[in-house]
Amino acid sequence: MASFSDWRYTFFVAGNERKNNMELFLGNKITELRKKKGITQEKLANMLGVSTPAVSKWETGTSYPDITILSPLARALGTDLDGLLGFEEFISEERIASISEEIIFAFQTKGNPAAEDLMMAYLWQYPNSIPLKQQAVALITIFELQDMNASEEKRTEWDDKKYSLLQEIVLSENAEYKYEALSSLAAMELQRGNIDKAEEFLSCFPEKISEITGLKVELYMKQNRKDLAANLLQKELFSVLNKSYIYLITILEKDIFERERMNCFADTLVKIDEILHGDALESGIVLAKRFAKEGKTSQAKEALQGYLKCHEECITGSNDLLFAPAIKSTGDSSVSSEMMKQMMMAAIMSDPDLAPLYNE
Repeated sequence: MASFSDWRYTFFVAGNERKNNMELFLGNKITELRKKKGITQEKLANMLGVSTPAVSKWETGTSYPDITILSPLARALGTDLDGLLGFEEFISEERIASISEEIIFAFQTKGNPAAEDLMMAYLWQYPNSIPLKQQAVALITIFELQDMNASEEKRTEWDDKKYSLLQEIVLSENAEYKYEALSSLAAMELQRGNIDKAEEFLSCFPEKISEITGLKVELYMKQNRKDLAANLLQKELFSVLNKSYIYLITILEKDIFERERMNCFADTLVKIDEILHGDALESGIVLAKRFAKEGKTSQAKEALQGYLKCHEECITGSNDLLFAPAIKSTGDSSVSSEMMKQMMMAAIMSDPDLAPLYNE
């Protein structure tokens, strides 16, 4: 495999099927920049200490300059290596997908070295593409999983390359990819046993982001902080169930599905309500309104009576067995039972579907 310093040049010489096109591209670029600079082939040759025929061969694609002369050539033409070799700032998602397929095909037909050379060449062609770097991390993972006979030295090399790419993504401050890269770095550090470093990466996340719950739990367990792991999992469980509960209520209120499916949603709402609130079925008022709209008066009244009864006995709180002490019960709320009843009555009496039921 080519050395790291040769990757930029590898793009132009790796793979016989690509070689002629790349030489022609470089030749055209040299011609374009030379003419833009207003110098002759002879003058360029003198500036570089080579023969005029050598420059002519570069421009016609008959040969290509030695890697040691690329930097002086770029300076002589008033550009840098990026400009000389045609590195691009932007690459589309479609192009990234195409490149990924090409690399995987090379891996399947030619093996690891060819696929890795090709991947690194593309990374050098598009040095500022964060999505391509992220895709490269995924490709290296594929290499790791597919090549079961790879040596430990090779696996370490892959691991280090992924780590380097992830660091570059984080340093780019690209909000779309930064946190995914940070979580991957944290996971790698946890796997390596570097607890402090993993914690440092996880501390970069916003306080309430939930995507890293699993990593935080693993971190706490390795730190022997079981109470923090339990607390975090309880909070996350409550949050997920509560979101599901709200979405189900919205579905039932909007009545956007056919009857059979709506009944399934209603049953699920009751089950989640029982999990979240114990015996205090908040879903009763939602079901009462739904049954009233369908003309199921007796079922609507039963649901409304259940809702009112549970609030006569207690103020709604979370299921302490599942969620306490991570989630404090709202039973400690400063809202009195009388105030709660008044708010409930106002909500019921202002609803055209529920008011007649309450009057009955």
